[in-house]
Amino acid sequence: MKFIDFFAGIGGFHSGLENAGHEMVGWVEWDKFARQSYEAMYDTEGKYTASDIKSIKTGKELPTADLWAFGSPCTNISVAGNRVGLKGEQSSMFFEVIRLLNDRSWEEKPAVLLMENVKNLLSSNRGWDFATVINKMDEAGYDVEWEVFNSSWTIPQNRERVYIVGHKRGIAYTPVFPISRQNLEAKRKYNVLRDVLEREVDEKFYLSKDKVEQLLANDKKSTFYKFLISNLSLFLAIQVSIPGLK
Repeated sequence: MKFIDFFAGIGGFHSGLENAGHEMVGWVEWDKFARQSYEAMYDTEGKYTASDIKSIKTGKELPTADLWAFGSPCTNISVAGNRVGLKGEQSSMFFEVIRLLNDRSWEEKPAVLLMENVKNLLSSNRGWDFATVINKMDEAGYDVEWEVFNSSWTIPQNRERVYIVGHKRGIAYTPVFPISRQNLEAKRKYNVLRDVLEREVDEKFYLSKDKVEQLLANDKKSTFYKFLISNLSLFLAIQVSIPGLK
């Protein structure tokens, strides 16, 4: 399939789709450093590109593609962000994708939409943001399925993400989800950390009870001394700043 890579970053979607045998025909990314990396890692010569999705006047400018991939900004959705949701300046870029999609005729629309975002999208604004995403895809003519995955299934990193797949109505398809951890493990062609760790470790490698108690005692002492020093510094500062306290 041919695909367009929106909010491309340094090419997470690109790598996966290209490894699966698909071809990138266009990409959109505003960050100049991400763009430099993307151009260094992938063959972008002659491919459609734009630095700002809002600068694309109409979806008809885009090349024909079978799949649109987009990990729209999670800045306003993530628990680490300001949590204003899809109304936020960055996360509202999802609606730009929908705008471009609706600019195209039914025949010109891609067969598949592939969206990724943080797990908190499911509960952002009490679930209304996720409902909005599903509803907008439905209005555009797509049947939607979704699932949450954790990167810890395959790599030593705990990172939960929701993946949403939209299938254009009228085209026969096989559901993508559910994908279980067992499915991924069976298809994995490389080792991860748990493959090389020993499941049973000899007791001689364990700390003795005395050592554990000593470490805990030292930690408590260290914490107590830090508490004394920090509070002494605070008291001295107050003493200096408040007349008559000396």
